[in-house]
Amino acid sequence: VHLNVLLNDWFGDFYNLIQKALSKGDGAMEEAELYQELATVGWLCVTYIVVAIVLNFFTKHWCFRWRTALTQAYLVHWKRLRTVEGASQRVQEDSMRFATLTEHLGASAIESCMSLIAFLPILYGLSKNITTIPIFGRVPHAL
Repeated sequence: VHLNVLLNDWFGDFYNLIQKALSKGDGAMEEAELYQELATVGWLCVTYIVVAIVLNFFTKHWCFRWRTALTQAYLVHWKRLRTVEGASQRVQEDSMRFATLTEHLGASAIESCMSLIAFLPILYGLSKNITTIPIFGRVPHAL
């Protein structure tokens, strides 16, 4: 999430630089500034990719270990279950579905909460100029 905030900041700096270049005034940008911004986004992207790969690996590893633990919990009742046709496949599929669903829900909830926490200060700063909401009237920092 922190990398998303950094990329968001980079977009602001980059588009300000583009606007500066298009103004054709005394403050026109230099070539070195453009290359500096491109190098910055390059490092941010490389870092983002590495973090995403590592995070995905640990999430899948945790999910696999949890599926193994669920299967072990089902095996305690195996003497009663083995008479049911397809019980082994059912145990495997049920544990896989449950672990995958919980993984997606948990990861999405954590990422959403972290994004909210990370971007709230940015929204608060941007909303200092917005003082009125059409339905509610005057509200300081309305965003």
